[in-house]
Amino acid sequence: MSMKTDFKKYELDNGVTVLCENMPSMFTAAVGCWIRNGSRNEAPDAQGGYHFIEHMAFKGTETRSARDIAIEVESVGAHMNAMTGKEITCYYAKALSENLPMMADVLMDMVFCSTFAPDEFSREQQVILEEIKNRDDTPEDFIFDQFLEDRLGRGGLGHSVLGYEETVGEFSRDALYALYREAYRPNNLIVAIAGNLNGNHPEALIRDALKKIPALPENGNAHETAPHSAEFRRGASVYTRDIEQAHFVLGVPGIPYHHDDRFVYALLDTLLSGGMASRLFQEVREKLGLVYDIQTTNECYSDAGFFSISASTRPANLRTVLEVTAAELRKLQEGDLRESELKRVKQQLRANMAMSFENVASRMMKIARSEIYFGRDVSDDEVMEKLQAVTLDDLQRASCELFGAGRFAASILGPFTEQGERDLRAMLQDIFAIS
Repeated sequence: MSMKTDFKKYELDNGVTVLCENMPSMFTAAVGCWIRNGSRNEAPDAQGGYHFIEHMAFKGTETRSARDIAIEVESVGAHMNAMTGKEITCYYAKALSENLPMMADVLMDMVFCSTFAPDEFSREQQVILEEIKNRDDTPEDFIFDQFLEDRLGRGGLGHSVLGYEETVGEFSRDALYALYREAYRPNNLIVAIAGNLNGNHPEALIRDALKKIPALPENGNAHETAPHSAEFRRGASVYTRDIEQAHFVLGVPGIPYHHDDRFVYALLDTLLSGGMASRLFQEVREKLGLVYDIQTTNECYSDAGFFSISASTRPANLRTVLEVTAAELRKLQEGDLRESELKRVKQQLRANMAMSFENVASRMMKIARSEIYFGRDVSDDEVMEKLQAVTLDDLQRASCELFGAGRFAASILGPFTEQGERDLRAMLQDIFAIS
């Protein structure tokens, strides 16, 4: 499987890295500005800071108001958004290819010239505090964030990207602006473009957009900030709330992006919960009807990772769901695997990759993440070659390593009494050896 594209990488004199995948057959193009800082780089008293900055970037620059930004983007039918992660912050837009220069101009203005107007700062601070309350009121969001904090600590990879009321609420405009200026520097920026360039040269396109910035900040080493410890803490954490279901996250330490088993883990993830034919979906939902959905997550970072299983069910059904889940994991460890299954999940991932060719935003994100985690373009042919090389023995070996005795931890939210919590902890010890 191969779709011919023209990939190029440029290093500008000011330190900006420009990546481009030219796709002439497309009508659209996507451009993303990737800052190599995320929540793991935040100090304890600044947790939620990079997510706050992401919000403020949409609230006006020296030459555009928040309304101006919205009108300019939407007047050409473009879509713009942003996201903050554990290790990155990304601003991106997708538009007709003829509007690519305009979108690059707007994004560069937002990234380097946001003003953090005091009235906008105060208003957005309240918006984010409401976002935090919404997260805490949503059981599946709360318990997933809590699982990371329980297992990795409130710092580094463990704390919430949104931050907490006590940190976000205490930010001053000047402190947040100082954090922005520290991280948002040219040598901390990757610009990724994918789609139809419409005759534009990517290097010149970004250089021209940057020329309109009155005074680019000086370069520094913001993205080289020493990461916090990512040590995985085992054990069980139980939270009580008056709700109808028990929401759980089971997890084990995983692997970083560059690990040799990255594709083995991706196939295990798909085998367990990648669609309606997956093992956990078939056993727990289709055969028993005990959950609406059950998901596995294979999360990789630069130097760490975790693999988790999450679902929600009535408390009376929790033991059955956990026992069936454990039984499915044991089957993998015992080698109960079929070539037909392996072929199917490989084909699923192959198809997903092929479909990404039809989405310029997906291609833009792929080349950016390849640069961030590997320092080069990882071709689709290389990915497929490594996926196809995975064997049933690889899956069994990785299952034994991943789901071995004593590796699991759990965070669970539900309507538990004191006795119910004691019974739950005994259940976790009995099924997953979680003490």
